[in-house]
Amino acid sequence: ALHPSRPHCLIACYSGLVACFDMDRLLNPTGHAGVAGAPVVVQAHEADATSDHDDGHDDHDGAHPDDVALLWRGFSGGLAADCEVPVRGVAWCPIDPELFAVGNDAMQVHLGRSPGPGERAARTEHTFVDAAGDYIRSVAFHATRPLLFVAADDWNVHVFDWQKRARVAVARAHCHSVMQAVPHRTLPIFASGCKAAGLVLWRIPSDRDAAEPFAPNDTDGDDDNSGWFSGCCVKGPAVGDDAASAEQLAVCDAHENGAFESVEFDTVSDYRLYTSCYNCTLWEFDKSFGRLWPLRVIHPGHRYKGFAVPLPVFAGASPLVLCGSDKDGIVLVAASDPPAVFQECGGFCASAAVVTPDASVAIVGHESGFVALRLPTPASVGFVPIETSSSPGSTPCDVV
Repeated sequence: ALHPSRPHCLIACYSGLVACFDMDRLLNPTGHAGVAGAPVVVQAHEADATSDHDDGHDDHDGAHPDDVALLWRGFSGGLAADCEVPVRGVAWCPIDPELFAVGNDAMQVHLGRSPGPGERAARTEHTFVDAAGDYIRSVAFHATRPLLFVAADDWNVHVFDWQKRARVAVARAHCHSVMQAVPHRTLPIFASGCKAAGLVLWRIPSDRDAAEPFAPNDTDGDDDNSGWFSGCCVKGPAVGDDAASAEQLAVCDAHENGAFESVEFDTVSDYRLYTSCYNCTLWEFDKSFGRLWPLRVIHPGHRYKGFAVPLPVFAGASPLVLCGSDKDGIVLVAASDPPAVFQECGGFCASAAVVTPDASVAIVGHESGFVALRLPTPASVGFVPIETSSSPGSTPCDVV
């Protein structure tokens, strides 16, 4: 997750590690003490690093570029204690620049706050102990309102008012695990995609939709229900049952045989979005939000696509989209009719990606760490498609 106003990137992994990196230092290591100026690939920031809990260790002392770029690291179990709870979702808050959210497999969402001057670690500001009834897949903040959207394996999207510490609504229509839920940047809607290839548009709860602070009701007399395995043994219909249902606006069921791994609204058009399943697909919806339909496949695949990230860059009249998967690698494709592949980078089992606001660098998570890729400028792309990924003539992206 990239910070909305600073070059800081949150990285999370299945070991429970949450780390924050300064991308300026990572991408431009020259000039920092003890660091060679050569470009680097960041590899395997794992939770068993020997220096993670050494109070006497200065993370900026080492000669490796990722040490210099590392701002802080913690763990999902409180962001300070060693707790190997897999993390699948992290997000920065646009309206409170020091706040971030972490969603984990303990069905918890931690609201964390960045370290202040002289502090060495982020701290937990609040924990939604039973944020969902099963593993949490993604978390996302609204751009202008204090709302947090939590997608989970309990087939629901849970919407929280993080200022009131209250569950505002639950989106209940999917028939399988919800892989991602994202709010629109300006319109009063959010979208979610599930493992059964169902895609739904929802109305965001209005300000007048008040909610009482949520009190967990699945303790069954057990006072110690705040830790790992607090609720995963029982897929709880009780979690969120006391919250109002979000209004369903449009739905498209079983578009493909597979799971929607990601859902992203277009960065330019208000009424389009992208999904990744076996294919990366461009969708369109009407201004009443009542109809939703696939416009075209922009990149076909042989295995699951991990992401489809639209960029604020055009090839002619068509936006460029970064697509990635565990087999096809990473491709930069124009969402034109027909689509055109401009650049590709193989060798990565890509699972997630974020792109800097100027669309110059993509930070891509893969099976052993993450890597920064320098994206081509519109001038260097030249708006001329390269050969397809099966052709030896394709051009790789540059590793920063």
